[in-house]
Amino acid sequence: MHDAGQPIELTRPRATRRSATRRAARGVAVLAAVLAVALLTFGCAFDGSGPSESAAPRMASQDRQGPYRVATVIDGDTIKVNKRGRVVTVRVLGIDTPEVAGPYTSQECFGKEASAQGRKLLAGRDVWLAAGQGQASQDRYGRDLAFVFIQETKDYGLAMLGDGFARVYRGGAPHQYAAQYRDAEQSAQAAGRGLWSPTACADTT
Repeated sequence: MHDAGQPIELTRPRATRRSATRRAARGVAVLAAVLAVALLTFGCAFDGSGPSESAAPRMASQDRQGPYRVATVIDGDTIKVNKRGRVVTVRVLGIDTPEVAGPYTSQECFGKEASAQGRKLLAGRDVWLAAGQGQASQDRYGRDLAFVFIQETKDYGLAMLGDGFARVYRGGAPHQYAAQYRDAEQSAQAAGRGLWSPTACADTT
């Protein structure tokens, strides 16, 4: 019991409890903020706005080999590339461009234009090569068969078809880009681009 003659000494338990309460509240707030950031990051990984979006090009290019420097553009669908010091002839899969005059070929309509476009896009540049699904690795002439990509992402064959410098190659089994190639050819044909123009071969006999 307290002596009525002595002054009452104030104690601090309540203040201490209030400080502890404030510290606990701050801790809860910090934890909530950390959880919110974690949930936001986790969610972005699955909604297409986070790391998965930047990872897509790497996933798409896993089947491509390179880079290889283009040594020579023979025509619109045949090139020579330097594979680590070895020059290899590559026949571009999926497309067929008009022939140019050569030892075993005669000049065809739009052959010069297709070859010039091939040089414009590929000469002296680095390319990546991809095998065709269901396709042989070489043709009967010993040429490597591959799809050709510029800067690892731009499909050379698709570009040639879309601009009217090539036709879809009709031989062989369907490949992984067959539908895209047919669409590009049909688009060029409908628009009258390149070799599909009514005046493309008007001066030939």
